[in-house]
Formats: sequence, C-alpha cells, structure tokens
Amino acid sequence: MIKPAFYRVLVAMEPGKEFSVDEIAEELRVTASTVKRYLREIAKLGYVVDLDGKYMLSEKGELFRKSLVNLMEKKIEPSFGYVFTDPSTSSPVPVRVCSLEQLYIVAKYDLVPREILEHHLRAGYITSWVKEVLGDIDLAEKLSKEKDLNVDRFTELIEERIKILESVRGIRRG
Repeated sequence: MIKPAFYRVLVAMEPGKEFSVDEIAEELRVTASTVKRYLREIAKLGYVVDLDGKYMLSEKGELFRKSLVNLMEKKIEPSFGYVFTDPSTSSPVPVRVCSLEQLYIVAKYDLVPREILEHHLRAGYITSWVKEVLGDIDLAEKLSKEKDLNVDRFTELIEERIKILESVRGIRRG
C-alpha cells in the first residue's frame, strides 16, 4: 500500500484536465520532486497517465477521486443511516451508522455483535450501503472482490480509506 498522502494528487487534479508537475506542486504546496514521487506511485496503480510531461487522471483515477470527494462532502441524514439487524430475530440492533468513520468504530470496537456484522458483510448489505449511500464506488468494489471478507479485513480496509481521507481533507477540489 502506498502512503495516504500520495492520494492528495488525485483530489488536487480536475477530471478531464491535464496538469504539469509544477501546477500540482503549487496546488499542494510541496516540491516538484515530491509530486513526481507521488505521481510515480499512483501511476503504478493506474490512477494517472503521463502525457509527455503532463498528467491526467485515468478513468480509474477519476472514479477513486469521485469516491473520496463523495465521502468528504456527503452528509448522511439519519434516515439513510445503516441499521444492523439480528438475522436470527430480524430485530434491529440499537446502532445507526451515518458515516464511514462511524462504521469503522462499530467494527473496530465491536459495537455490534461480531456474528451480526459478519452476516451483513457476507450478505453484501454493507457493501451496497457504502456504494449507494456513501457514494464510495471504489471501496464497494474492493469489498465485493474480497474472498471471505471478515470483520478484521473489513476494519483494515476502512481504516486505510479513513487515513487517505484525512490526508486529502482541505485540498481545494476543482
């Protein structure tokens, strides 16, 4: 995994527009050599393309950027929050989640019984909520591709996303 700060480049770049290293460096207030290192790493993941010294978000990069921007900007009303239900009784668990950060806390600190959380993961309910309500299509795809997704791996993936979000907050988005 690359450092969360590398993703700052994605948020600083506007979709469909070409940027030079110097333009990105100025936007992020870092050196050109730092931007080159960031670009090199995120290019390996397929998020940017090099157009002879100018850089542009790839389709994959635009999707990831959109996911990050959605997570930063979207405010979820409690009525759209995720409600866990006990599969054996169909009764709701008295926890409602309205953000990725809250979902992380529920998983990390076992605020919902582990077997209930794992049921919701296996059934794909949480993945659908992440995609449809939070708007994080990239994370939803990662969750759906995980073989035998368990609470520990789920918690790791959400923690990685939160670290990325923390590193990109405050960057002006075009």
